[in-house]
Amino acid sequence: MMLHLQTVPARNGLIWVRHGLKVVQRQPFALIGLFSLTMLVWTLLSLTVVGSLVTVASVPLVCLGFMLASHQVLQSHTPTVAVFTQPLQLTPERRKAQLLLGLLSVVLSVVISQISIWVAGGAMDQLADMAKAGTQPDPAAVVAVMTDPRMVQATMTFFGLLTLVSIPLWHAPALIHWGGQGVIQSLFSSTLGVWKNRGAFFVSGLAWVVLTFVCSIAVSLVAALLGSPMLATLLQVPVFFVLFTAFLCSLYFTFIDCFMFGAPRDLPVPPARKAGTPDGGNNTLSSGIGTTGSSVGTPSGGQTHEPVKPIEPVAPAPSDAGSSEPHKLQEPSGPVNGSAPSSDFGTVGQTDRPQASADQGAAPAAPSQAPQAQPSQQPEQPAEPSQPAQPSQPQHQNTDDSRPR
Repeated sequence: MMLHLQTVPARNGLIWVRHGLKVVQRQPFALIGLFSLTMLVWTLLSLTVVGSLVTVASVPLVCLGFMLASHQVLQSHTPTVAVFTQPLQLTPERRKAQLLLGLLSVVLSVVISQISIWVAGGAMDQLADMAKAGTQPDPAAVVAVMTDPRMVQATMTFFGLLTLVSIPLWHAPALIHWGGQGVIQSLFSSTLGVWKNRGAFFVSGLAWVVLTFVCSIAVSLVAALLGSPMLATLLQVPVFFVLFTAFLCSLYFTFIDCFMFGAPRDLPVPPARKAGTPDGGNNTLSSGIGTTGSSVGTPSGGQTHEPVKPIEPVAPAPSDAGSSEPHKLQEPSGPVNGSAPSSDFGTVGQTDRPQASADQGAAPAAPSQAPQAQPSQQPEQPAEPSQPAQPSQPQHQNTDDSRPR
């Protein structure tokens, strides 16, 4: 399927957060149940070293599973645990790519952990000794170790590298599942998609941090008013489960907002393509993802071109694994201002593209008919009507806009 890279405004980050919360509101028990089951399995696997590696390898697949769950909720279906196995039931190439993506996640996580341990130095060893002591550690000693400058630097290094690694892995599972891309191509496309929409991702991340902080403060205030500190701990667990589930569901909207399915609208026709030459100026990536947004408008030189006739996006055929393609979004009737398909919650992927002018959207004029000649006068034979002259053949007018004028 052709996926077109879009550049969306920064305010769309708030839309992603809102859509994630609304999806959980539609199917709260099913989605939170999936997240609870995932956390239970991860906790059991983390008891062994091999299980911990399997947990890290399953992170891309779990993220894609919640994207499929959001897609099923939009189709008024109840998601089940089958969403985690659907990506592995497609073609062998896509299954192999998903497994390689999980293996890459394990390798990168091990590298990040080793770098962080090296930065921490002896502070990490002190913390490990306290954990192996088997007795309750001194709170003052724990605070001293955690506030050690080396430990603080190691923590910042860990999360900084983790953020850099998550950029190419953000959209990669979805690009493999729906776009049919390879591992390298999906990593490159994901990096480009996150970079071009970094403003929206920054707003989305900031909104999730603020929302988590506000919910934590609210739970603490409620527990303080009731005079039960234990109640704060009991209330934080379901609240954080809801927030993390909504975050995983919002990944679906980040993908369909950054990558538009089908053909983009209102793109100018490059001059080289008009002349019938190979692509000379079309802003298309070698990976098969056309960029939109920045290329829309008047080309350099001040020349305007007629826009391409809008093409309705075609949804992919359903696979044997069930409804794994994204939600087929309704296309609005009438002129569209370069917007992507809209979801059930509102417009997703709205970009600030200029509308084509009326003269650009007008159809080419029909060939003019040649005027017929006046009948010749024959004074020698007034009784007989004059024979009309043969109409001249209309001059051939080239109506093919693909040739230069």
